[in-house]
Amino acid sequence: WSVVQLYGAENTWAVGSATAYSGNKSAYISKDNGQSASYNPNIETIVSYQVPIDLSLCDEKFVLSFWYKYDGEPLYNKDIGNVFINNQLIEFDEQLDFTLDWKFIEQELPNNFPGKKIVLKFQWKNDSETGQNPGFCIDEIKIEGELISGPVFTSESILYARVGKEFEYQIKTSNSENLDITISYNLLPSWMSLTNINPKNGTALLRGSPLTRNEGKFTTVNLIATTQNTSVKGSLGIKVLSRIFVTNLNDSEEGSLRNALDISNVWKYPADIIITEPGTITLQSD
Repeated sequence: WSVVQLYGAENTWAVGSATAYSGNKSAYISKDNGQSASYNPNIETIVSYQVPIDLSLCDEKFVLSFWYKYDGEPLYNKDIGNVFINNQLIEFDEQLDFTLDWKFIEQELPNNFPGKKIVLKFQWKNDSETGQNPGFCIDEIKIEGELISGPVFTSESILYARVGKEFEYQIKTSNSENLDITISYNLLPSWMSLTNINPKNGTALLRGSPLTRNEGKFTTVNLIATTQNTSVKGSLGIKVLSRIFVTNLNDSEEGSLRNALDISNVWKYPADIIITEPGTITLQSD
């Protein structure tokens, strides 16, 4: 877990024994480094308590649950706690409420999170006017769901390669049963090969060097991950970047760097900008 303090350093997250739903400790907003579960309502604050979680082996559904309490400023809804995943505000069926007693809440989360790495964030926000203690207090945080039994590709989905440059990318897989995973393919670009296949680690290496005739082309690489129990298919999109040559050291006109940047901005993908002439290019601020 880590604390991200946007402003209002006096009020911050702490793990301590000032309050807890069960056991001896919980996480809470504190103005005195955890000695108390009290915040200073006169100090405007935004502070988050967050943790990265790998859900790449999680099935389509999972549930977030935790115990919480806070008083804050219910009249104007200004001193409040919120929960985010990957900076997306989580809308609970039963919204977080102002309560002096510990309250349990759970929520099945959107299906765009399973199969990904996420950041779970609990955020406290208060203005600099009135407010009542305690601030946000949380305990017994859980994420529960079914694990996928077969292998899972954990690699990126879109890659970029450059003409005449060595391309290398490691394919990664994992599975909840810790079985050996063998990676194979049924379609690769002619300039590419699959090497360094390591079933123990569930990895393999894509390697090759695109030719001029491959410039600008997009290819889907179809992969297969196999264990002793099952196999799954995966895919990677590989785009060989189109080249733009900068032959003019001036700030404008055809062949200049500014012209190359303007062209690349029009495209929906990056460009391989190559400066062919030695010298200094100075771009004006406009």
